[in-house]
Amino acid sequence: MQRTQNYGTATVAKTIVCAALASAPVHASTVNAFEKLLAKPSASRGVLGATTDQLARDNGPWQDSATTIAVAITDQLAGDEAPWVDRATTPREELIGELRSMRLLKADWDGEGAVRPDIQSIDAAVNFVRLLSESSLLPESMIHASGRAGLLWRDEGVYADLEFYPGKIVFYLERGATKLKGAIEFDNKSMPDLFPRLLHA
Repeated sequence: MQRTQNYGTATVAKTIVCAALASAPVHASTVNAFEKLLAKPSASRGVLGATTDQLARDNGPWQDSATTIAVAITDQLAGDEAPWVDRATTPREELIGELRSMRLLKADWDGEGAVRPDIQSIDAAVNFVRLLSESSLLPESMIHASGRAGLLWRDEGVYADLEFYPGKIVFYLERGATKLKGAIEFDNKSMPDLFPRLLHA
């Protein structure tokens, strides 16, 4: 499913660019660079997304000249040393990918009557991971038999178990002599003050 989405984005971007460049001279290096990008769909999502976002804006500077698009794309894709070419997936991105993959599970995914994953719960867990600071310990991803997503920390002297409910997080935390459990509101946009103090490296 992910591969199909990546190629779809690439196709849309290519179509927009080709249409815009129809009346302007296109340098061979631009075409070659764009074809190289299409050959690496998983690595190119960010560049394609930024390009299509820019082209979609009604007041974008590209409207004045199709050549501007050619120049912008050539600049973005120039050279084998460009950071998007072979960039390794970060641990945070891998964790988010694991959580998102849980969307594909069906009911009874554990063979013991587990509920189909709750998409809103998974999305809340993804948003929580995105809000973690760079100094935070990264957790393991979980899916409970209830269908709700969870995050688990159990290293560096920290044990934490979070489960994502509509609008709140139910948690149990241990760090040294500190032990806390309860529920806290979570709006998917801001990190609750409680967690950064306990989940940093």
